[in-house]
Amino acid sequence: MTVSQRPALLGGRPLAAQPLPIVRPRFPALAEIADDLEQALATGHVTNHGPHVQRFEQRLADMLGVSAVAATNCGQSAVMLLLRAAGVTGGEVIVPALTFSATPHAVAWCGATPVFADVEPGGFGLDPRDAERCITDRTTAILAVDPYGIPCDREALVALGEAHGVPVLFDAAPAFGARWDGRPIGGEGDGSAFSFHATKAFSTTEGGCVSAPAGSTLVARVAVLRNFAQVRGADCDEPGMNAKMTEFAALLGLAQVDDVTRRIDHRNAIAVRYRAALAAVPGLRTAAPPSRATPAWLYYPILVDPTTFGLNRDELVAGLAAERIQARTYYSPACHLLRCYAQPRQRPLPQAEDVAARVVALPVYNDMTVEECDTITAAIRRLHEHAPDVRARLAAIATPPGPSLDPDPDPSPGPDPETAGGVARSTS
Repeated sequence: MTVSQRPALLGGRPLAAQPLPIVRPRFPALAEIADDLEQALATGHVTNHGPHVQRFEQRLADMLGVSAVAATNCGQSAVMLLLRAAGVTGGEVIVPALTFSATPHAVAWCGATPVFADVEPGGFGLDPRDAERCITDRTTAILAVDPYGIPCDREALVALGEAHGVPVLFDAAPAFGARWDGRPIGGEGDGSAFSFHATKAFSTTEGGCVSAPAGSTLVARVAVLRNFAQVRGADCDEPGMNAKMTEFAALLGLAQVDDVTRRIDHRNAIAVRYRAALAAVPGLRTAAPPSRATPAWLYYPILVDPTTFGLNRDELVAGLAAERIQARTYYSPACHLLRCYAQPRQRPLPQAEDVAARVVALPVYNDMTVEECDTITAAIRRLHEHAPDVRARLAAIATPPGPSLDPDPDPSPGPDPETAGGVARSTS
């Protein structure tokens, strides 16, 4: 066996010629927006719902097939405003445990208590049956999530909300451009929130929006709340916040919005390639979206069975890092186990806990080549084939050589792997 056939951890050459970060955002050249940006800077109208934000909102509404959207400064603000505009100022909001922490944080910031429900067996979306078990007379909303950009079962969740008289909202932060039955998501239930963060398929660096079905007043209410809730000059009927999108972010969005469908289709082609290459690898379960869904694929999640694959998910991530490939254990831990939400009376949520303990999120880019995708899957197969030696090597690396002679060792950690590639850790 030649050295080149061995994993990099065992002395082989890394498979990736250039580092493959977890995300690789691409933005339009400055020249594409330079004239409009220069004019905005010259006039000073760079925020406060300027003309480019208004054009961007109309373009988004047309794309989503809704009557109006309200653009925001980030996805977290969009979720908070969505909840507040839907009347959530207390009580309990049902959320899936398998999500980014921004989801329950938004609930808590609105003065409500997040109640965690499990995800569907074999899937990642909020389980309508378990969500129904959580409904009480204190429930003020159901806030579902599209994990990894995979649309959850909107029809079942909307039907659940209607049966119990509870608003159903969607934290679709990672799923802008995703489709259900061929139609863009964003007009279902009582409202949806999207993120345009740098990790997303469609990005304005930071940004987001709120959408709602035709005839709803929710978007108009969000538009007021995002501007300090000012309704008559500087007067306010309630507390608001500053969540306005800048003209610069809107210009970035306008320069890319016509390319969203192509990006989503490309990401789905990469997902198909991942699935085909990894389906036969023992100990791996690949993502299986609902047949009616066209995901946006924030990442491509796989579940690792350490007994069959030979490595646990943390060992796989470490092995990939040696191959110059960055993967994430995302979303982990499950949100009901975060220190700020964990409590003794929290019931077990076995599906969410199982996914969070075994998931590895693989990179998906708008411009990922088939060669890059094949490099990643080849690295995974190579690590599986050499699993015993890889595990032994990682154990040896982790074993301290002996007592430190440094009387004051530096306890600071190294670089956060989730910020590699110049992309911020926040994903909302």
